[in-house]
Amino acid sequence: MTRAYIGLILVCFLTLSSLRGADSVAISVRTVSLAHDFSGQPIPRFANKFFASTDAKRGRVQVWDANSTSVANYALQLPGVASVVISSIAVATDGSVAVATGAFDANGRSAPVIAWLTRSGELVRVVTTAPFAPRHIAFAKDDSLWAAGREYDSAREDRPDYNVIRHYDTNGRLAGSALSRSLFSPGKVGPANDSFLTVADARIAMASVTAGEWVELDQTGRLLGRWPLSMPANSFPTGVALLANGDFIASFETTDLGRLFKYDRGQSKWEIVDSSQLQNRQQGLVVIGADGNSVVGRVKPPATLQWITFR
Repeated sequence: MTRAYIGLILVCFLTLSSLRGADSVAISVRTVSLAHDFSGQPIPRFANKFFASTDAKRGRVQVWDANSTSVANYALQLPGVASVVISSIAVATDGSVAVATGAFDANGRSAPVIAWLTRSGELVRVVTTAPFAPRHIAFAKDDSLWAAGREYDSAREDRPDYNVIRHYDTNGRLAGSALSRSLFSPGKVGPANDSFLTVADARIAMASVTAGEWVELDQTGRLLGRWPLSMPANSFPTGVALLANGDFIASFETTDLGRLFKYDRGQSKWEIVDSSQLQNRQQGLVVIGADGNSVVGRVKPPATLQWITFR
C-alpha cells in the first residue's frame, strides 16, 4: 500500500468522468492457465515471449514461457554474497536472465549489482553498478539490457543529478546513459523510484509514478517525448505495456478492476478501453507486458494469462 499512497500523493489525477471512451474494443484472443500461486509475490512481468517473477523473499528466480511451462526456478546465489534482495528480473529472447539485486555480505553491507545467468541458472557475469542502483531492467530485442534507477552518495541519498537510464551491451559493459535527473522535479527520491520500464522495438519507455510522467527514448538514448501520467481518480497503476504500434496501455487498481486504459498522447489523457468481452474481468485484470500488438494481462484468481488485442 505504500506504493499506492506515494502514487496518490505525487501524481495529479483526472476523474473518471473526464476520461474519453475509446472506439476500440478489447478482445481476448488467447488464454493460458498457470498452476502457480502468486499470493504475496511481486506481480510477474512478460517480455520476449517469457514472463518472470521472484518469490516473496526476493531471492528466487522464476521464469515461464508463453505456454506457461516453467523454464527456470532457482535460488540466486552469487560468489562471496551472503544474501540478495532482487529488485527486477528481465528475460532475453533466448530465455537467459538478468537480475538486478542488492548483494549483501555477512556484515550486512550491500552493493547494487546486475547478474547475467543462463536459463539453467549458470552464472555468466556479475557487474557492480555502484553508485548507480538499478530499480528496473528490461532486455531489448538485440539482447542488450536497459536499466532505470538512481545514483546515490555516501549517505545513500540521491545525488542532485545523474542519468536515470543506463544501457548495457550483450557483454555487460556500460554502453551509454540518458535522461538527466535534472529534467524532473527535485526531491528526495528520483523518478525511477516508483516506475515501470518497458522496451518495444527501437523505443525505451519509463512510466514514472513518482514524477507523474511517461517518457520515451530511442535506442541511442535520445528523448522522443514526455507526457503527463495523469491517472483516474482514486487509483494507482498496476502495469503498463508499450505495443509495437506505439499504443500505451495500462491497468489501474480502481473500483472497476476489469478496465484497460489507452493513453492519448495528443490529448494527454487516458481513454477507457471497452473490456466487456474479457473473461473474469470482475476478478481483476493486471497488465504484465506486451507481445507485438497484443497486451498480455493476468487475471486472478485463478492465475490466468490473456493475450488481448483491439479492433
